[in-house]
Amino acid sequence: MGTRNSFIAHTIGLERQVPTIRQSARSESFLYANRYIASTAVGAIVFAPMAWHVVLDPVPGSDFSMHLGLATRMWQEGAIGLPHFLYHFLILLMSNCMGMTLKLASLLLTTAGLAAILPLSQLVIFRERGGLSALSIVLVTSIASSITIWTIPSHHLYFGYIPLAVYHSPTMTLMKPLALWNFLLLSRGLTVRISSARVQRWSVISLILCGLAKPSYVLILLPAAIVFVCIRKLLRAEASWWFLLHCVVVPSLALLIWQYCFTYLSNSAFYCERGETGIEFAPLLAVRTVSGNLLIKLLGSIAFPLSVSCVHWNRLRAYPEYNFALLLFSFGALCFYLLAERGMHLTHLNFLWSASIGLLLWFLCCVRILVVETRNSEREMGSMGTLICCFVLALHIICGALWYAVEVTRSFAAGW
Repeated sequence: MGTRNSFIAHTIGLERQVPTIRQSARSESFLYANRYIASTAVGAIVFAPMAWHVVLDPVPGSDFSMHLGLATRMWQEGAIGLPHFLYHFLILLMSNCMGMTLKLASLLLTTAGLAAILPLSQLVIFRERGGLSALSIVLVTSIASSITIWTIPSHHLYFGYIPLAVYHSPTMTLMKPLALWNFLLLSRGLTVRISSARVQRWSVISLILCGLAKPSYVLILLPAAIVFVCIRKLLRAEASWWFLLHCVVVPSLALLIWQYCFTYLSNSAFYCERGETGIEFAPLLAVRTVSGNLLIKLLGSIAFPLSVSCVHWNRLRAYPEYNFALLLFSFGALCFYLLAERGMHLTHLNFLWSASIGLLLWFLCCVRILVVETRNSEREMGSMGTLICCFVLALHIICGALWYAVEVTRSFAAGW
């Protein structure tokens, strides 16, 4: 009888605990959601002046003016006209469904794209954790750019560098949050033997959306993911060939082949009618048309990731996302420095975007390593290596703030 009463009491106790556990889980989810909403709101406030400037008050011949013109032409001719049409499709959809002008739709979409980088960066750096200090770190990291102190006197802050903060390209602004989203999913899916159906489904969807926004990320994702999984298999770490094949290789190849044929082998693209285009192996040809001093500019672009890699080299294997991001940047840099487009697109430096998104992911993973290693070890807190990394990161942030101010105020914009 006593045993039965004990069992009943234990059961009643568990039943009473279930609502408490559910309520705690709901509160935790609500707290996480609030953090990401707060970081998005802060991002919108910080980047709204930039979006206003580049969309509503653009310089003559700007990327935004050109893409607004292409969107208008797509609507008038009823044709896609571009292999990366997501930005144009979305502003046309917003314009027609909400009764707003294309410029206003572009302003809202650009602000949303710039603001979305903050919560996604917070996920890369802090995972589910984060408070006011995490938001502060993510905010200052989001404006970081190349260290340009040696070219400031000559008013050169962009050409020749691999930029982290890009404001003038609408397609790049849309692609960056989508690439961050896909990177988070693939970092999980490629590093386990069996992934959930939800991760698989959203990985494919985010990859396709990212490619339709701009193919630059998908172009480097395909080789980077294959090499990443091969290395993990050689090291006997968990990895999934099935996930790689179905969620990366097949959708990436299908998308890239269609985009290549659409752009270079058919006359469907709007800009193909203005001259012959194509891709060729031409080391440094494209970048040398706009800039010199390439080695020092490369070092200025990767100074922080390089410093973290040197200081924490013996801990890098514990961060698979770091190794994946490093591969992405490596293939992006190879595309940028070794490939070029023929014809009128040579000076457009379209392969720069692959290096840029790869560098952003590598940069964020290095911020994560610095935060985690410093938090986990009191000895690391005041070590010389940590101080050097923080100093270099501060230089990136200061130069990024200068770049933001230059873009908004158009100070010495002619020396881009």
